[in-house]
Amino acid sequence: MEFAVGLILAVAVSGAAYAAQSLTLGAAALSVVLGTATFAIGGWPAALLLLTFFVSSSLLSRIPKRSGDA
Repeated sequence: MEFAVGLILAVAVSGAAYAAQSLTLGAAALSVVLGTATFAIGGWPAALLLLTFFVSSSLLSRIPKRSGDA
């Protein structure tokens, strides 16, 4: 059961990230595999940790870099 739920959630999140141009097609495919495995093995706590990392890193990568900083 965890596998099926993890697969559905991973496809949804990866699809949304691909549509938002946060992931390439290859990265989205790999994130489906990683997300499904994470949910199947670790359940909700592990999946939420992975999702928190993904969302925060995606948001931080969209912050423009300031010029002149070393």
